[in-house]
Amino acid sequence: MTCREERLAALRRAIAPLTPTGLPEAAGDPLSLLACGFHECAGERSVDHAAALAFVLSCAALAQRPGDMPVLFCMLRGETQETGRLYPPALAGCGLRAEDLLYVSATRERDLYWVGEEALSTGGLSAVVLCTGNRERIYDFTIARRLKLRSERTAIPLFLLRPWQSGGASAATARWRVSRCPGLPDPLQVPRHSLLGRARFRLRLERGPLFRHDIWEFAYDDAAGHFCLAAGLAHRPPAETKTRAA
Repeated sequence: MTCREERLAALRRAIAPLTPTGLPEAAGDPLSLLACGFHECAGERSVDHAAALAFVLSCAALAQRPGDMPVLFCMLRGETQETGRLYPPALAGCGLRAEDLLYVSATRERDLYWVGEEALSTGGLSAVVLCTGNRERIYDFTIARRLKLRSERTAIPLFLLRPWQSGGASAATARWRVSRCPGLPDPLQVPRHSLLGRARFRLRLERGPLFRHDIWEFAYDDAAGHFCLAAGLAHRPPAETKTRAA
């Protein structure tokens, strides 16, 4: 290593604790990264919107702070015609109670971002969830930067649910892609009586801090009352194919 490289390495070590990311060590678990910062979320395809919505609501539930601090959820009024409104009894499946949620409906997209900035400035919320849906038109790097600065200032996590075809440059801490997966068998299922399996989805880190593995699977945990990281499959050789002589 040359003298210049040694100086650069020493400088990086010196300024690393001062970098204003506010991110904890992830250690391969994305839940630690999702506990703070500004996160953009979207489905892999148009049919994955419900899975992406369940994901951001579950993240907001995990970010809840002591003292019954609520979660603010804001969506565009016209978007309810496409995706509908939240169903309060179903919030329990994401770890939230209906009384923990402040629901706001914005008329214009610009109003939605204004609500997000003002909500983050209050400091009295556990998390903020904004949903632009397919009506996103004016979102850009400047708006993302303003939202991120507000989130970092008050240490309130912000989750922005964007349309599945969204992309481009952004100041967000990370961008996640969510896709639905076949549900897991219900442990209480009995013969001749089919039950709905436990919900499961796949999470992909599209942009953000470095991870060794950038794809994870989550499943609903009945005991915990929210989505948890699913156990990985055991490594085993492929099954042998038996052939029969003609």
